[in-house]
Amino acid sequence: MCGRYTLTSPRDEIVEYFETDTAPELAARYNLAPSQQSLIVTPAAGGARSARRARRAHWGFTLSRGGKSRLAINARCESADSRPAFRESFASRRCLVPANGFFEWARIGRSRQPYYFTSRESSLVAFAGLWSEDDAGLLTYVILTTAANDVVGRIHDRMPVILRRDHHGSWLEPGSLPGISAQVMFRPWPAADMVSVAVGMRVNDVSCDESDCIKPLVGPVDLFTD
Repeated sequence: MCGRYTLTSPRDEIVEYFETDTAPELAARYNLAPSQQSLIVTPAAGGARSARRARRAHWGFTLSRGGKSRLAINARCESADSRPAFRESFASRRCLVPANGFFEWARIGRSRQPYYFTSRESSLVAFAGLWSEDDAGLLTYVILTTAANDVVGRIHDRMPVILRRDHHGSWLEPGSLPGISAQVMFRPWPAADMVSVAVGMRVNDVSCDESDCIKPLVGPVDLFTD
């Protein structure tokens, strides 16, 4: 799954990478948590086929069942097109979620050690996402997950779906995805392009949103070597 991630790139880099006309100003986020606000990229309403729009949205769909509500932040790529909570968004409201990296936690004894995962080749990546809008105009989104690659799999069996740049347009296009396209898009990001580093426990505190959250720890703490 993906329970925390970062978005620290400046607006100009986001605009260039995601090919949008502009993007809302957003402070660097080193510890994005569920329910908080970040950016998503969607097709521009009424625009050209290739037009894209960066928009503010809150992370998580509020789902109700039996009089109780819960926040869903992830959707499994294998079943999102058929689950009632996600299938409408999968069919017509797919989005890109700008990110620089994400966190997972390894259990070491009684402790949970956080690790930060990034791409070697690109500082900015796109998670595959789904979005929704309520009657008041509030935008929300979830992040799709897939099977973990060999780097993330040392800690967790799932990871975000990271889309290749040449797949961005196909993912944003509404309608059914051809079977082969879905299989290719949802493949785990290549392990050879992924870096993992142990980071400090400050990321465990959702109120902490500083660069220290992604600062590598020094010393023999990393049980996993590349």
